[in-house]
Amino acid sequence: MLANTLAIAASAFGPLALSVGRDLTGGYGPVLLVLATIPVAAALAALLTRAPGPVRYERR
Repeated sequence: MLANTLAIAASAFGPLALSVGRDLTGGYGPVLLVLATIPVAAALAALLTRAPGPVRYERR
């Protein structure tokens, strides 16, 4: 559910970021380079994250 929410938010934010960035920089190149860092950072975070260990329950 969270993944769907993030995908929808990114779909709404992407065109806005591109248009504002083009207005500010005069082209799409710099904006695309900046926006390309987001999935690269997410991929690095996924690769560097440790897998969770087993859950241990204590009896009382």
